[in-house]
Amino acid sequence: MARRLSVYDLPGKYVMDHVRQSILKRLLLAWLLLSLAVLIGVGLFAAWRARQGSLQVRNTSTLTITILLSVAATALLLYPLMLSLNRRVYRFADEVLKGNIEIASVLGAAIAQRDSDTGHHNYRVTLYAIRLAEALHSEQVDMRALIMGAFLHDVGKIGIRDAILLKPGPLSPEEFETIRTHVKRGIDIVHPSHWLIPARDVIAHHHEKYDGSGYGHGLLGEAIPLVARIFAIVDVFDALTSHRPYKTAMSCQEALELMKLDSGKHFDPGILDVFLTLAEGLQHEVGQASEVELIAKLLRVVERYRLQTLKEEGSSRTRR
Repeated sequence: MARRLSVYDLPGKYVMDHVRQSILKRLLLAWLLLSLAVLIGVGLFAAWRARQGSLQVRNTSTLTITILLSVAATALLLYPLMLSLNRRVYRFADEVLKGNIEIASVLGAAIAQRDSDTGHHNYRVTLYAIRLAEALHSEQVDMRALIMGAFLHDVGKIGIRDAILLKPGPLSPEEFETIRTHVKRGIDIVHPSHWLIPARDVIAHHHEKYDGSGYGHGLLGEAIPLVARIFAIVDVFDALTSHRPYKTAMSCQEALELMKLDSGKHFDPGILDVFLTLAEGLQHEVGQASEVELIAKLLRVVERYRLQTLKEEGSSRTRR
């Protein structure tokens, strides 16, 4: 099972709510431990005085019971407050997570429209990437990084002139070098944003090739981040099977036959083998869907991960 989205990577006042909750929990624990120490100390002192004959056992028992009731009453009063704070943190975290994904999807779709006349591309590649990552059954897949990266992989193209980006014919060497700058532009765009940083691996490395001949940083094999190796496959598949202003769409089988030739060259062969078993069904389900259907499908997937994340984070924090 792939690693879940994190809802605790939060900005501003939501982080402060979480910090305040943590501080209050620690204060409560410290207060209880101190009260227990005082209770034990008073009990030992009372027992010693009783042995000396200066304190009646009855008075010792009354003092001990009074302290114990005081500790219990305070704990009971604080417990509802802690539950309320915990619910607020989860609610705020949930709202911020959904807001972040919505903003990323809107920004990604706006960029995609410059290149492909539609925002469908970003939704398709994100769904393809999620399904492929799930099929790999790898704990090493950071689903948050994959989803954010899929939405924002081409965000750097916002800085590329239309005359180059939408050129119908082959690019000159100088124009291709300009296109390649969208990787660095994209990294620069997301770098100042703490919650967009997880998208960096896909943005920076989705044009790397398994044999080291790609661009970005010229990484080789498994030195390329796993999320980027996953995304590279689905990005090329969708590019081949969809219409662009400068090309016609290939059939699913034509695209797969072409991609097989690049196994071990452009693509991680193990991941590509898994994708080959999924591609036809995915293309039928996702590739032909309308934008409304794509958004609905993606929201259902993200909602599933979000709920699982909240449940797992809650269980983890309960055990601590």
